[in-house]
Amino acid sequence: MTTGLESIYISPHLDDAILSCAGRIVREVAAGAQVCVINICAGAPDYSHLSAFAAELHTVYGDPTDAVAQRIAEDRAVIEGLGARVMNWDYLDAVYRHEHGHWLYPDRDAIFGPLHPADRILAGQIGERLAAFWRQHPHSTLFMPLGAGHHVDHLLARDAARWLLTTGLPGSDGRALRFYEEYPYIEEAGALAAAQAEIGPSHWQPEVAPIDVAARLQAMAGYQTQVVHLFGDQARELAAMQDPATWSAFVAAAHRQMVSRVERYTQSIGPSDPAAHHPFSAERYWSYAPQ
Repeated sequence: MTTGLESIYISPHLDDAILSCAGRIVREVAAGAQVCVINICAGAPDYSHLSAFAAELHTVYGDPTDAVAQRIAEDRAVIEGLGARVMNWDYLDAVYRHEHGHWLYPDRDAIFGPLHPADRILAGQIGERLAAFWRQHPHSTLFMPLGAGHHVDHLLARDAARWLLTTGLPGSDGRALRFYEEYPYIEEAGALAAAQAEIGPSHWQPEVAPIDVAARLQAMAGYQTQVVHLFGDQARELAAMQDPATWSAFVAAAHRQMVSRVERYTQSIGPSDPAAHHPFSAERYWSYAPQ
């Protein structure tokens, strides 16, 4: 049994916790804290039976033999490299989930639409599993995604958090629940307000945590399968893959875009330092107190 955890980060996918919270994780580990990331959607699908949408995404990732295993290895290298622990649960990513022969999320519009009714049941099951795990770790903080950007897997984790709020666990035995802003979805105009409104009326209290943005960027760069897709020009991505020289330049441009955007976002959160004449880089976390 994993014991002594002080911070538990719930990641819908095999990258979300680091893309969003790497700065804080680095600081906590450096201070001697025991930190764990739990990846919810880390189950392997039947690769012989994929939707057209999932097959298209695999093409973008270079058609690996086992896309999930590739991403697990990538994620583990980053998280363990930071000195944190990682656990992978076996729920399927939304692009792989199906019921009675029908894909629950057959295209991009569905991925960013409402949760399928079948997933509302799944959210409760994940909440129960999280509760059982959290009970083993008094005096710990659980970090959950807000649901910014409305990706259905993030909504699944967010609804598990809403279920947890009804259990009485937050606040018991020194436990605390915080919501984190999912990057890069949080950059979308109105994403923060919309996510908080969907969770419910609350006295939202922000916690601004100064970070070493260079350390966050270094951790994010470890997700080679994702950085290009998230920060590159998606209209040119498939064409660029066909030529090694073009691809190298494409990857370099995506990394530059990542650095620029992350620095701008984290500095927009951090308070200004009059002595240094520039803003701190920071991450922001939210506590929820229902009205």
